[in-house]
Amino acid sequence: MKHNSKYLLLAMGLGLLSCEKAPVNPASSQKANTSSALYEGTSTANGRLVFESEDQFLETMKGLQALDHQSLVKWDSENGVTSLVEHYKEFDMEEREEGTVQYLISQGKLLGVPDEKFAAVLNADGVFQVGQEIHKVNQYEELIFPAEREDILIKHSWNDPEVKHIPIEFKYVSEDAKSEIVKEPSTAQRTGNFYGWYTRNVYSDVNNRAMPKTWNSRETRMVAEQWNVTYAVYASHGVRTKYEYRSRFAGWLCNDASYLAVEGNSRVRGTGQPFAIPVSGSSNDSNTSSTSKTLAWLGGLGVAFTIEESNSTHTAVYKGATARTSL
Repeated sequence: MKHNSKYLLLAMGLGLLSCEKAPVNPASSQKANTSSALYEGTSTANGRLVFESEDQFLETMKGLQALDHQSLVKWDSENGVTSLVEHYKEFDMEEREEGTVQYLISQGKLLGVPDEKFAAVLNADGVFQVGQEIHKVNQYEELIFPAEREDILIKHSWNDPEVKHIPIEFKYVSEDAKSEIVKEPSTAQRTGNFYGWYTRNVYSDVNNRAMPKTWNSRETRMVAEQWNVTYAVYASHGVRTKYEYRSRFAGWLCNDASYLAVEGNSRVRGTGQPFAIPVSGSSNDSNTSSTSKTLAWLGGLGVAFTIEESNSTHTAVYKGATARTSL
């Protein structure tokens, strides 16, 4: 399968700046179930999403970018596959003593994909299919092999000569003096190029008072995030605001706030672009635990973003108190 499509779509109007159409590849001959929740040219097989071609994968990603958080949750729940997003939710609902999703990601014990639109097309094991190739996303590499070699996936034969190994540059950084998940000290990386996932946890409101506790006296906090991630055929840069509470046994878990908002402004240069382009976007939701905005994304083999500047403002309102921070 040829990978020569390169899309750069920005949050402002999803403008198509460059596109070299790849030849349409034949649809998978595997027996697959179809669902009305999936876009045309997309199906499911063996617990994963199957896109009949790279073009169809990119069209689906374009459609997902237009969905708000609640609409994405609905699409995700109806597509016939347990996605990585749903896996995260199920994991945290169980309140496991070994830690929360965020904690395990920070320790390298669970696959972390900050872009929820991309995480929604991966199954719980990080697998999806494009044309006649299966992709398995791990934290630091993406494995690609022929769909006819399903045995590689079943037996975990990652050293098979038919498996291509695509490196992923990823780093998780959390700025929080109170949290046990800090892996690295705070840096000024948000004002320049960075790869991976950056978060800041905020416990006080705009008047420097602790954010209200839950009905059962659990501490709460706002989480501000930026990401810049690159995979084999997809790259994205975006921002998110979340709200969480401290559970009794399992660390910090999702908690609905009455209002969440995020606004981002960045300058990014995509693969093959001679100069940086300003991108911006915002998102807000009520009675939810997360709101996010993908500011820019690329599709095609070998795509990536270089970030020259990235700024974001994050707001949460919980029980009448407002928390706000800027990255």
